[in-house]
Amino acid sequence: ENERVFVADEPEHGLSISEIALGYVYPNGNAVYGQIIGKGRYIAKNLTDIDKNTGAGHPDLEWTLGAEGVEIEVDLRTGKYKIVKAVCCIDVGKVINPQMAHGQIVGGMAMGIGYTVMEGFKINSRGQIRNDTLRDFKIMRYDDAPDYIVKFLETPQHDGPYGARGLGEQSVIGMPGAISNALS
Repeated sequence: ENERVFVADEPEHGLSISEIALGYVYPNGNAVYGQIIGKGRYIAKNLTDIDKNTGAGHPDLEWTLGAEGVEIEVDLRTGKYKIVKAVCCIDVGKVINPQMAHGQIVGGMAMGIGYTVMEGFKINSRGQIRNDTLRDFKIMRYDDAPDYIVKFLETPQHDGPYGARGLGEQSVIGMPGAISNALS
């Protein structure tokens, strides 16, 4: 709590996270340096299979929910378009590292846009890939990218690690629908 690790019943006995991560020097001058290396696991509680007859069950943690949208400029004469803005609002439980979470969402939106409007394999009637080289496989370049807007809602996942949920997939899977809807 408050960027410190401490004994729960004695919060005065503790260290800052930076002292732990960067190495600690005791008041007498002795030092403990080196990386922290740890190993652990998280197993969600109370998960069950889905009952085949009733459909009841709790097979996974709570789902990550989000909404995506795009603003598109279209030339009605030529049909060419440009994605001007891409927006994602997502509930990830607890945002632990805001800058990293923002980057992951922007990266996901870029992947979803790329999959939808640029990237792709040409496949013949026998299911064989016809792209001869990667030159034919177009990916989004920096000047193709829209302005990205990311907003987070925080509804902590009480049985998740630190109240967090996964946040990578939702920003990818919403883009095709958002783009298709905007163009229609």
